Amino acid sequence: AYEISDYEYQKLIEYLPDCHFLKVGLKPPLESVVTRESNRSDRKSGIAKQDYVNFYTNKEFDMMIDTSATSPQTAAEMIQDMYAEQKRSIKLI
Repeated sequence: AYEISDYEYQKLIEYLPDCHFLKVGLKPPLESVVTRESNRSDRKSGIAKQDYVNFYTNKEFDMMIDTSATSPQTAAEMIQDMYAEQKRSIKLI
């Protein structure tokens, strides 16, 4: 998976001022991220926790989905509903 840097994220927002898009965060519990990290031989302990904190602290989301409490189907439906609502609220010139 590719994670964009905070700089890239901010530039994306700046470069697309007339575009309307949803910023959806898929957030697993920190404990799950740390457990997955500990099961990998190619990761140093502690990197996942730091990345987790940095990633979710420095970005704004229109919607945050807890992946431990939401099925993929339900998450997709939530995103579709929010998109439909946002689309209704946008006034086209």
